[in-house]
Amino acid sequence: DIVFNGRLYRSVPLRFDAFLQQLVVNTPVKRSNIMVPMERVEKFVVDGIEYARRNGKFMAILYSSPRMELVGQVHITMKEGLIDNARVQYEFKRNVKYYLLRGGQMLEVDKLKSVMKLFPGLKKELKSFAKMHYLDFKVHRQSSLISTIKYADGLSNNRQKEVTMKGQFRKRWMGLLMGLIVGSSGMELAAQTQDAVSDSISIISLMEQVEQATSYKIYTNISKPFMVKKQEGTASLEQLKE
Repeated sequence: DIVFNGRLYRSVPLRFDAFLQQLVVNTPVKRSNIMVPMERVEKFVVDGIEYARRNGKFMAILYSSPRMELVGQVHITMKEGLIDNARVQYEFKRNVKYYLLRGGQMLEVDKLKSVMKLFPGLKKELKSFAKMHYLDFKVHRQSSLISTIKYADGLSNNRQKEVTMKGQFRKRWMGLLMGLIVGSSGMELAAQTQDAVSDSISIISLMEQVEQATSYKIYTNISKPFMVKKQEGTASLEQLKE
């Protein structure tokens, strides 16, 4: 497949010359090749791997998510050697470099240590993951990097979601407790309490302020966490919301 001039063409027989950074189309009879104008190419697929332009060059997209990409760039070097007066031998050496694109940066990765450096909060988890799955970054570098980056991305994303959920939970509790103050003691007391609430105040601290300013008693246990008790009886959070 190839996206050329903004249009997708499927099942096109392609070959990518990494040395020349040139895409070649094989004709059906395979008697000639067509050089594709690379400035009109957006992306293409060769041998099941998608290539797209990154940092001015076409690179293999090995892993992609909304947060990061792992790409591979093939470097081909040519060495010329003289066999005799009539013959010249050319030797081509292939080397692949891998980069992690994240937050507008392009950072090279080649082994577990370099990946852990980019995820300092996940060093223990990444080391255990590599050991558990017998990852060999020397023999199977590409597959090992893909597995590790995919795991690190998922783990860091889940942790970010947990932080977001905790923040939302705290905000919801803050609103509920402030509502108790307003309902029991009027807007003036609520405003005074709001002035005392900073971004770093804990929910427990605000609970104490509610208990001091109102007739409500807030307590928690394992079976029914965060219950609000008043003289008339006990009300759960769901009942208070209603």
